[in-house]
Amino acid sequence: MIKIFTSPNLTHCDMVRAVLDEAGIVSELKNEYVARATAGLGTHPFAVWVDDTDAPAAEAALARARLSFLNEGGAAE
Repeated sequence: MIKIFTSPNLTHCDMVRAVLDEAGIVSELKNEYVARATAGLGTHPFAVWVDDTDAPAAEAALARARLSFLNEGGAAE
């Protein structure tokens, strides 16, 4: 597994996962409970992970999606 995206914003992670799902790429949200417990601190952001072999396709799908927040300070891994 490889981390493809991190953010303290769960909505952004959900949008990334929706793009990946539409592209047929299985993703997993990690740090969900610790991120919620430390909300506002940003010390443990939510993270979206994909299988290593899906990483190139995931990056391409996100590039095609052109989500504006992906260009805001390097949230993509």
